[in-house]
Amino acid sequence: LSAMVSAMVLALAIPPPSIDPRTPSSAGQPGHHRWYVATCAPRLASATPDVGRSFCGLSLAAGAVLVLAIATRLRRRQRGLSYGNRAVPSGGEMVGIEDDVQITRGEDAFAIRLVDGKGLGTIAMRDIKCGELILSETPLIFFREGPTWKDSAQEQFDALPTAAKEALWSLQDERLFQGRKSLPGIVGTNCIGCSGDSFDGVVCGTISRINHSCVPNCEQTWDKALSEERIFASVDIRAGDELSISYVPPFLSRAERSQMLQGSYKFQCACPACSSIDGASDERRARLRELVQETSTSGPDGVRGTEAASEMMSLLGQEGLNTQGYRVQACYHAFQCLLRAGSVEEARSWGEEAASHCILCRGVGHGETLMMQGFARDPQSHPAAPSTDVLPTVAFVLGSSAMVAGAYVFLSR
Repeated sequence: LSAMVSAMVLALAIPPPSIDPRTPSSAGQPGHHRWYVATCAPRLASATPDVGRSFCGLSLAAGAVLVLAIATRLRRRQRGLSYGNRAVPSGGEMVGIEDDVQITRGEDAFAIRLVDGKGLGTIAMRDIKCGELILSETPLIFFREGPTWKDSAQEQFDALPTAAKEALWSLQDERLFQGRKSLPGIVGTNCIGCSGDSFDGVVCGTISRINHSCVPNCEQTWDKALSEERIFASVDIRAGDELSISYVPPFLSRAERSQMLQGSYKFQCACPACSSIDGASDERRARLRELVQETSTSGPDGVRGTEAASEMMSLLGQEGLNTQGYRVQACYHAFQCLLRAGSVEEARSWGEEAASHCILCRGVGHGETLMMQGFARDPQSHPAAPSTDVLPTVAFVLGSSAMVAGAYVFLSR
């Protein structure tokens, strides 16, 4: 607005030469400057130079202050949102997590072995600490939902080296056609959903060997920067334990999970959650499903935000669901609600907790982790934070003063 006012003032302050308001323009229409010459020019000409200079000065000052305000706000916002494009901070910079958890992958962490009643599975060969990166793998096939996905999968398969083709073809196919494996069947059985710019899921040769549990001890995440599917330990795992992830949404009832697993993977789960006679488990998971929906958005009620987050964290513990990703969601929800309510320092503590859980399930260099750490360090950089900048107000006052001065010039002369 200030820039527009300044441009108008400068344009009006310089009369165009040799303009006759009675002379039509070359287009046959009244002269473009007719109103200016007949009305504005005499008033500006009779105005004192000091008033004109003050008018222009106020407008330009307002524009400069507004530009400075915008630049300051964008710089602060960038600190919170753009950490994913930075290098991983050096030691001591991580929020809410000890240095010894910052572990890279360990190739000796697991081995593929026969598991009773399950075929092949992955067994921990040593103790694995919560938050440790167990495996990262470049997918063999990228899956995108649509009518041409089978053709796309075939093209990708044909381009693989022989060893990769053999590894892919050795995977389980629960959709056998006339007793024979097919590429669509293998992809459908082993595809892991993930959010990518141009795909909906991936198939990995080794990660596909990790079996299911409704109380998994691992969780997968997609690293967009590295184009890798990664497996993190979501709880401390002892040597000899089988590694597991969840193939189905964890907040379904026991019957719903059983039906989905039987329909898609042709097996019945015998994990502790499915073998238990505890009827309260379905109630807890149903309530968790409601809380997951509630915490997917945030409002200005800080008290309700923290209550929902605390209840969600408690129920996850009671149900034995150690998935760190849902804890990130709960803490981040409380963080945003408290920010909208103006409780910045209380929000900071929830932001730090969200960052610590994010490290455990995403890794120290993941974009989401670095973004969470940025918000924890500077909650005001988050879009939900109430603005405390005074520069926009100053720009508004100066711009308003400029317009008032201009109105005075035109109406009083």
